[in-house]
Amino acid sequence: MDKREKALVFIKEFLLVTVGSFIYAVGLSMFLDANNISAGGIAGLAMIVTYFTRIDLGLMIFLMNLPLFIAGWIRFRNKFLFYTIYAIALSSYIIDFLGNRFPQYMPLTRDLMLATIAGGAIMSVGMSMIYLGGGSVGGTDIIIKFLRQKHNHIGTGTLSFIMDFTTCVLSCFVFGGYELGIYAALALYVQGIVMDKMLYGSNEAKLIFIISTKTQEVSTRLLNDLGIGVTWLEGTGAYTEERRKVVFAAFRKQNYQRVRQIVKEEDPEAFMIVTSATEIFGLGFRDHFADEL
Repeated sequence: MDKREKALVFIKEFLLVTVGSFIYAVGLSMFLDANNISAGGIAGLAMIVTYFTRIDLGLMIFLMNLPLFIAGWIRFRNKFLFYTIYAIALSSYIIDFLGNRFPQYMPLTRDLMLATIAGGAIMSVGMSMIYLGGGSVGGTDIIIKFLRQKHNHIGTGTLSFIMDFTTCVLSCFVFGGYELGIYAALALYVQGIVMDKMLYGSNEAKLIFIISTKTQEVSTRLLNDLGIGVTWLEGTGAYTEERRKVVFAAFRKQNYQRVRQIVKEEDPEAFMIVTSATEIFGLGFRDHFADEL
């Protein structure tokens, strides 16, 4: 990768982290914090602490992340930590800026259900953009980064939900009852769904097995019309003992209807099995050496 390509990659990552930090701050400050709905993790703990103090939420989030910054530096020492520190510093500043300069808009809505769903979703969009840019929003995200390197079969959103549930329970006692705790749990659930969809949804694909008397025709159409790579597997019918080539292919889910139409046009009698794949690595899909999120 030459200097120009490196510069373009850096600009893309920097913009993702910057915009993501702003979106994250809006979701946290103007929807969740303003309604005393816990955000989970370090942000949620900071909300609890600031409930009893006069320290601004953004500043408290930054201070509580300092020990984890040190741990991250010892383990990673790369741009991940740089982007994380930048994201936390920027989002913390924006949180306090919004709270101090625009108190009349805090909260944007007093409908707790709307605030929970909108706040959780908006926060997750921002967090996902920061992750895709190569950073995190600090706190438990640094711990999750450690865990994902050893347990990458578990989604980031799932790990985040598990680790943040304790904060959700604490909020029940601090913010006045189980109802806000339930809303906090719902916000965490929304965050987990949105994050997993944003981080891994683009990697989802379809796998197809086609048993047909017109293997060549179907394969040619898939290759030429859609540019889908095809592999032939050798299959033998257990009852007839007839040997036949089985078409195997992986493709983006948006091509599914077109693939189905091609098979129907070429061989309406074809036996077709379609299943989903959450992640596919290799040419045309995800890079083997891409950072685990």
